[in-house]
Amino acid sequence: MTTQTTQTSQTTEEFAERLLRSALGAFEVLSVHLGDRLGWYRALAGHGPATAAELTARAGGHERYAREWLEQQAACGILTVGEDGRFTLPEGAAEVLTDESSLAYLAPLARMIAGAAAQTPALLEAYRDGGGVGWAAFGPDVRESQAEMNRPWFEQALPDALAGVPDLDALLRRPGARVADVGCGGGWSTIALARAYPQAVVEGIDIDGPSVELAVRNAGRAGVDVVFRHGDAHALAGNAYDAVFAFECIHDMPQPVDTLTRIRRALRPGGDGRRHGRGHRRLPHRARRRHRAAAVRLQPAHLPARRHVPPALRRHRHRDAPRHPAPLRGRGGLPRRRGPADQRLRVLALLPAAAVTVRAREPSPERAGGGA
Repeated sequence: MTTQTTQTSQTTEEFAERLLRSALGAFEVLSVHLGDRLGWYRALAGHGPATAAELTARAGGHERYAREWLEQQAACGILTVGEDGRFTLPEGAAEVLTDESSLAYLAPLARMIAGAAAQTPALLEAYRDGGGVGWAAFGPDVRESQAEMNRPWFEQALPDALAGVPDLDALLRRPGARVADVGCGGGWSTIALARAYPQAVVEGIDIDGPSVELAVRNAGRAGVDVVFRHGDAHALAGNAYDAVFAFECIHDMPQPVDTLTRIRRALRPGGDGRRHGRGHRRLPHRARRRHRAAAVRLQPAHLPARRHVPPALRRHRHRDAPRHPAPLRGRGGLPRRRGPADQRLRVLALLPAAAVTVRAREPSPERAGGGA
């Protein structure tokens, strides 16, 4: 049987147009990075329309460059300009660019791309010689932007998603349940778990020291009592946890199977897993294995699950690559981030429970469009 693949070829002009549009979009994203880091978007959102002189008086900066930036932002349709020469940030754009609690908040994406692009020379060397570019090389721009982009989903959607899994929810509500969050980054997932399940003992673990320091600061400002540790999954004690989570990180690791193996070993035996331990012991051997460590994936219902990576492809990973994280985090050397409420956020939870696939609830129009 012959399988035919139909491809739509592009003419020279069409491909040139495509590449030009992409280049213009890239510069637009970089201009968003400028407006975000200089505080100009927040000044416009908080104090209304402004000229270049008024904007720099509010938020600082050089008036000449502020004028260039305002005109560019109006030309590409982000800002509007009135007959009086003042520039306005429309309400919809203001939420995306300034509302840190909104599920549509995307300003950190521009910062992430700028920070990742700065490592292009290192990426070129990795492509030439093998190896990779470690997470620490990206610095605060990528580290902090990823944490801030994930934060709204963790704070607003994660508790409801977990509550929609009865077995998992009951396990996490047990007094003294011990929970680990591997690859916690800036700590917002750990903080959300601790808030949702105040009787659980929650700790975050990350191999990046500055991320752990950032997580400690975030937890302190949030007033949440959680513990953060510097290390990887090898630091997890055996048979010590009721549930182990890994948010937005397994897919970035050069040795994910090793990490998952360590996580599984860290789980307590199924006796205390769910409901009653005695019932677990009466299960057949195969059922006990499934019961002991089940995978739970949370993702919006309209997106398919991630495809399994064949062993033949896994063998091509460079053996000398850093253990965590992978080379540049994502396709084309840019960090992976699939956006706010309408895109996938991969979640992995290992817990003593029956295997179950979970679909995260889609946000209501009210919540998707505004803050908490």
